[in-house]
Amino acid sequence: MGRRQYEPIKDWSRAGRVRLVEERGDELRALLRLGFAAFYDGQDLAPFGFHGDDPVGDAVEWSIQRFCTADLDPTRCTPTFRLFTEARFWLAQKVGRKAYLRIMSTRAAAHRADPSASTANEDPEPRIAPEVLDDLRSRLGRTLQQLAARTCADLVGYWLRGMRRLLAEWFGWQGDGEVETAAPSKKKHSFHVHDALFRFQCLHGALVPETGAPIPLVAVRESMFRACENRPPYRQPDEAVAPFLPGGSVTGPRSIGKLRRAGLADLLGKLLDRLARPAFDVREELEGVLLRRSLSSTTVHALDLERRPDLLDRMRNLPPMDAIELEEP
Repeated sequence: MGRRQYEPIKDWSRAGRVRLVEERGDELRALLRLGFAAFYDGQDLAPFGFHGDDPVGDAVEWSIQRFCTADLDPTRCTPTFRLFTEARFWLAQKVGRKAYLRIMSTRAAAHRADPSASTANEDPEPRIAPEVLDDLRSRLGRTLQQLAARTCADLVGYWLRGMRRLLAEWFGWQGDGEVETAAPSKKKHSFHVHDALFRFQCLHGALVPETGAPIPLVAVRESMFRACENRPPYRQPDEAVAPFLPGGSVTGPRSIGKLRRAGLADLLGKLLDRLARPAFDVREELEGVLLRRSLSSTTVHALDLERRPDLLDRMRNLPPMDAIELEEP
């Protein structure tokens, strides 16, 4: 079954948003109702201020009104019709981000304290099923093993540092990644973290085959996805990469670096393309959160791609972290 494609919202001016509601309000309301009903499954919306006989309907109408009148920045929310399926976004708009998190944390804590409880104010089961998290944990573990085998131990440690918060939220992991060669500055530390996050995602998404590939990707693979010394720059030296490149592709001392940057830009573009696809189920939603947490403007600098303003622009136009959080913290 294919993924659903959501139409972009083209005019974000107030007049444009009002016009969109006037022309396609029934469709927008249907998406909102589906979003609220699917996530809350008929649960009480009173903590968010919807106390009527039809709280989902009230939430839908409030969201439509908010869409028409609020100062919405398309760079800080999903800029497609998918926005109308995101109950979390609209409820956070209603009560504020902090209040939303407090309400959801209270609900989750109440369920953990008494899993058998079933009241109008509690979800009957966790948002993320245990078997889904177990499957994700296994897949992340396998990719970490690949990262260790195809790079070095420090990059595994940097990845664990970069994902520390998310691992704690999802799995209760409280450790810190161990790094043998400490970075000399916060900037270098950040670059190594983002480098590790990027390489992990390339392996996790099976974007770097062991054999074959266009020449720029070969340069990346032999440089950055082969076992290397456990110290910066955490890659094979250019002289070790050259024998794997076809004759004539190495034309000077800087040519391998140029090929590597071209390959890295292609890989980063593919990751950004994946992030733009709507999630079809909870598993894909989890992967989307993981991928979004792995990419930022720092990634472009860590990969030495500052000369690619198109990639920087795409990074800056990504939805903020909060916009793709799972519904239940």
